[in-house]
Amino acid sequence: MFVLMTRQIFPDKYLVDSGVIDPDKIIFQFIQTEMARSTISKGDVTLRMAMIRGITLEPILMHWYGKLKTPPLQLAVEVAQACLRLLEAEK
Repeated sequence: MFVLMTRQIFPDKYLVDSGVIDPDKIIFQFIQTEMARSTISKGDVTLRMAMIRGITLEPILMHWYGKLKTPPLQLAVEVAQACLRLLEAEK
């Protein structure tokens, strides 16, 4: 999450296949690809990326500022489930 928050680039050793090092582009490409495969619901890719960033980053920021007492790692499952609900394919 630190990498996303600071908008740094991922070190080469952590790249999977695409060669993309910008975290926003990685999220964008993932969403775009999964929409094309119909594994997630269709919509504005950039908006979905922004919403995923909010779901993942805001709990961390709120913890840093003392507004959310639960440590972020303890919230990982709940945050991941919220991301999945956001991206769920329409039935």
